[in-house]
Amino acid sequence: MEYDRETFANDYILAKVFKSTMGSFFKVALYATLVVCANGLPQLFDFFRSGTVNNNSSGYGVDVSFPIHHGINSHLHPHFAHRYQAFMQGCYNAYSRSACDSTERSRLQMNLQQPASQHNYTEAGFLKTQVPPTVWSAILAFYEQNKETEKREDWPAGNTYVNHWQTPSYMISLEDRRLRAGLQLKNTIWSGIQPIIENWVGYPVEPTSLYGIRVYKRGAILATRKQLHYFLWDIFGIH
Repeated sequence: MEYDRETFANDYILAKVFKSTMGSFFKVALYATLVVCANGLPQLFDFFRSGTVNNNSSGYGVDVSFPIHHGINSHLHPHFAHRYQAFMQGCYNAYSRSACDSTERSRLQMNLQQPASQHNYTEAGFLKTQVPPTVWSAILAFYEQNKETEKREDWPAGNTYVNHWQTPSYMISLEDRRLRAGLQLKNTIWSGIQPIIENWVGYPVEPTSLYGIRVYKRGAILATRKQLHYFLWDIFGIH
């Protein structure tokens, strides 16, 4: 599935929030990602939908367009199964079947098991809203000034989170001291976004990571996956 420009707004915060069931706490990690989709939007297999696969080949649910919990039923959904097989074959060709399959098993296991140990802070579990104008203008200014400095990212052998063997991802680091205003932009983002998140979830939050602008090119595929830890995760989409 390819998202068009109308679907993927260029000025939003998408935050998915989870809380550990091991006990209540009032400090929440705030993790932010800046994403720029250059030369067309990537194919975002990021379908947070519930339900099971039914016998209707046109139906929709988990493991239909891309494996989320298990594999794809090739008899019910041959088109999607073929596309996934091509995705995995690209990884096999670049690395090895064992390395790629190992990452896939871990990805699917985490998707299936981790949510059971968590619950949402809010009823909906996400918030879509506009970025404050001062923050957004600062992000765009930094990107325009430094977009030619993007560096290709290195992924572990056999990693299947992104089809980097076919369409590499790139990073414009906010922590690169050779780039002007990177660290200043981090502070601008934290100060502008933190109050919005805290007002939404009703708890104080603590910034943990904001490392730069990740650039995806046309044809990039992002596999659905859960994070290793509990985060408030902000995504700023730029195109």
